[in-house]
Amino acid sequence: MQRGHYLGNFKTFEELESTIEDYIHFYNYDRLQVQVKLGCMVPCEYHDHLLSKQAHKKDGHQNGVHL
Repeated sequence: MQRGHYLGNFKTFEELESTIEDYIHFYNYDRLQVQVKLGCMVPCEYHDHLLSKQAHKKDGHQNGVHL
């Protein structure tokens, strides 16, 4: 993304739309979260991790032990 786009210098609606889509993709798939809680995952990886953890608990497993 070019810096000028942050300032609102768009020539067409399509250019604006493309920039927004690029930023959303960056935010969800490329932006690393260095916080301890997220363990250096991008938001979508962390989301998948939580879903996997939740599914694991529903199966009756907790901390590697079947209940």
